[in-house]
Amino acid sequence: MKNYPFYTVEKTKDFNAYVEKIAEKHRGKPAICYYTAEGAPVVKTYDELTADVYALAEDLADRGLKGKHIAILSQNSYMFVVSFLAITYIGSVAVPIDQEQMPDTIKSLISFADCELVFVSDVILNRIGNRDIFENRPLIMLSDDKNIKDGFYKAVSHGGELIESQGRKCKGAAIDPNQTAVIIYTSGTTSISKPVMLSHRAILGNAYSTMQLVSFPARMFTSLPLNHSYGISVSLVNNLANGAELCINGDIRYMLRDFMLFKPEGMTAVPLIAEMLLKELIIAYEKRSNTNIGFPQFIKKISKGPEKSDKKLEAFKEAVFPGLKYIICGGAYLSANVAKALHKFGIIVLEGYGITECGPMVSGNRNEYYKRETVGLLSPAFEIKIEGGEILLRGECLMNGYYKREDLTEEAIADDWFKTGDLGYVDNDGFLIISGRKKNTIVLKNGKNISPEELENTLSEIPMVKEVMVYGSSVGNTLDDVVPAVTIYPNPAETKGMSAFEILTSIQASVDEINKTLPAYKQIRHINIRETEFPKTSTKKIKRS
Repeated sequence: MKNYPFYTVEKTKDFNAYVEKIAEKHRGKPAICYYTAEGAPVVKTYDELTADVYALAEDLADRGLKGKHIAILSQNSYMFVVSFLAITYIGSVAVPIDQEQMPDTIKSLISFADCELVFVSDVILNRIGNRDIFENRPLIMLSDDKNIKDGFYKAVSHGGELIESQGRKCKGAAIDPNQTAVIIYTSGTTSISKPVMLSHRAILGNAYSTMQLVSFPARMFTSLPLNHSYGISVSLVNNLANGAELCINGDIRYMLRDFMLFKPEGMTAVPLIAEMLLKELIIAYEKRSNTNIGFPQFIKKISKGPEKSDKKLEAFKEAVFPGLKYIICGGAYLSANVAKALHKFGIIVLEGYGITECGPMVSGNRNEYYKRETVGLLSPAFEIKIEGGEILLRGECLMNGYYKREDLTEEAIADDWFKTGDLGYVDNDGFLIISGRKKNTIVLKNGKNISPEELENTLSEIPMVKEVMVYGSSVGNTLDDVVPAVTIYPNPAETKGMSAFEILTSIQASVDEINKTLPAYKQIRHINIRETEFPKTSTKKIKRS
C-alpha cells in the first residue's frame, strides 16, 4: 500500500516525562518479561517497573549524581532497564558499556566517559574477577540477591524510603531535551569505538519516528544488546512507549528457549538471528516431512516465485513459533531469499537501516509497504542527500557530537549534515538502498571502485559459505595496485567429512561460476579459507581489519 499515512504517536520531550507517561498510560499491563536460568518466567508490570525507576532515581539523586555520568556494565536484564531509565529520568547521562570488551578496554571506556558510578552485574564482575578496573568508583551490583550491601535492590529500597519520608523530589525534573542523555560507544567495525552523545530529543525522537513508520505487535522479544542504540531506542524505548510486553534475553545460550517459551508476535533482531529462526523452521519441517534437502537449497526452493505466505508452511510455523508475525531486522545485510523464505512461513521481515550517530534508525520498511533489497523509506525525523555516492543526513535525532572528540565531530558533521560513510541511493519509489561502506571501498589502479559488500552478498549465496569478507589484496609495489580477494569461513554443516583441499576446490568452482557473470575488474582473484568464525561486534557485524 503505497504512501499510506504515518502511524499516530504520542510524544514526550525528555525521559522524565517519558517515564511518567508510560506509568500513566499503561497502568496494570505487563511491561518486562524475562526467564531465569531454570526457565521460570518473571513478569514486571508497568506499575512495578516505574515504581522501581522512581525509587532508584531518588537514591541516585540522594548520592549527588544528578547531571553526572553513570556507567552500566551488564548483560540485558530487568535491572539494566531500570538503571537506564532512572539515570536519564533525573537528567544524568547513561554510559552503557559492551560487556564483551576486554577488562583493560572496559576500564578505559569508563574512565574516558568520566563516569562517577558504575552499575555492574554480578555475572560480569565474577567473570572479570578484578575490581581494579573501576578505579575505586562506587559500584551498584546488579544482582538478584536482595541482601547485597551495595546491591540494586538495596538502592531501590533506600529510594523507596526517601519517597515515603520526603515525597518524589525527582518528579518533573527540569531537563533540556537537547542535553545529552546517553553516551554510546560505536561498534568499531573498521576503526576504534567512538563515544557518541545522544540527547533526550535524539533517542526519544528516534523511537517515536520508528513508531510512525512501523507498527509493532503487543508481544515483542529481543536479545539485542542494550548497550547499543538499536537495542535502547528500537527495542526498549519504542516498545515501552507502545505499551508492549517486552521479553528480554540476556544470555544467548537460552535465547531460543526463552523465545519459544514467551511466544512473541514480533521481535527485533539482526540477520544472524533471523537466519537462525528460519533454520529451526526448516530443520523441524524436514523432520516432519522426512526429507533432507539442506538449508541453502531449501531456501532457494521455497523463495522462488512471488513473495507471499504459503498456507501449509504457515500452519506448520504456528506449531513451532505460534503467533510470530514480524521480525524487525537491521544491523547488517539480510539475504532477500531468507526474507522471502520466512514470508512463506507467514513471518514478514521488515528491514531497516540505522547508524549510532543518528539515534540510530534512519529508514525502515513498513508493515503494508516494503521492498526487498532495500532498507525502506526514510524516517520522518530525517532529511537525506547523496554526495559522491555517500549518504548524508540531518534532523532532530542527530548526535550532539563525539564526547571529548571535537576533531572527530568536525570531520563527521558539516553544515548540520552528518556524513554516514555509507554508500547508497534512493530509488524512484523512495526506498533507500545501501551499496556499501565508503571506508571499505576497494580502489583499483585503473580508478575503478569496488564495493566489497556487493560481492559479499553474491558470494554468501554459495551453499558452502557461512561467512565472507571481500578486500583488496596487494599485487604490486603501490597501495592502489590491488585485486579483489576473499576470505571465507565455510559452513560446517555443508563441509562435514570433507578435507581442506576438497572444500577449497568446491568453493573455487562456485566462485569461478560467479566470476563469469562479473566484469573483469570485479572478479575474485584470491580465495582464503579460515577455520574459525570472524570476530564480530556486539551486533554481530564482522570486524574488518
